Amino acid sequence: MANGKLITAKEEAYIRANFQTMNCRDIAKKLGRSKGSIYTFCNRKCIAKRTGFGRYWNKTEWTPEMLDFLITNFNKLTNKEIAKGLGLKLTVVRMKCAHLGLKRMQMEYWTPEQVAFLKANYKKMGNVEIAAIFQKRFPKNKKWTHRHINKKMLYMGLKRTQKQVDAIIAKHCLPGGAMNTIRKYSASLNMHPSWIVQKIAWRNKPLQQEIKKNHPHDIELKKQQLLLNRELKKAI
Repeated sequence: MANGKLITAKEEAYIRANFQTMNCRDIAKKLGRSKGSIYTFCNRKCIAKRTGFGRYWNKTEWTPEMLDFLITNFNKLTNKEIAKGLGLKLTVVRMKCAHLGLKRMQMEYWTPEQVAFLKANYKKMGNVEIAAIFQKRFPKNKKWTHRHINKKMLYMGLKRTQKQVDAIIAKHCLPGGAMNTIRKYSASLNMHPSWIVQKIAWRNKPLQQEIKKNHPHDIELKKQQLLLNRELKKAI
């Protein structure tokens, strides 16, 4: 609005008649007003270039054909692709999908039984172990992981004491436990020759093969060096 003057009915009629073919700058110049005043007025009055563009998403006129296109292609195209096909803003399509209850992902909520199991066992079981049990007892398509358990514990305010954590770790370090298996077959902990060769010739396959085949003495020297480094780190 120029100098705070309201847009008159005659000016509004001119804007509505020409907005489809003229931009705000040209209209403003013709009416002797600022570009910003024309833009603000059109936005407030929901005067748009075409359907789906305006201040309020629910001003979009959804025809039966548009709705059919949306519903038919919802699981075939992304919202961005649907918006492009309909000539609408992405936000308009998203809001309409929510209004119609269209969902690509179905949330899986915790049951009272799952919550009760977690409360009863989190002090004596680790998150990985609980997730493995959940996958057997309460299977779901997107498999249970320790992250699901950890997130639920955070929401519920469940925390283990250091003593409980130490007990869980000690249990898994026993023969047959997860940590024991890792330690048993760990290439780095057990100084496997292939692992040592990788330390000597990192990402150089031909050289690694050459060392393994013809230079066992170099592998042994590297092994002693690595063991010495570990002992030095423990001593510091």
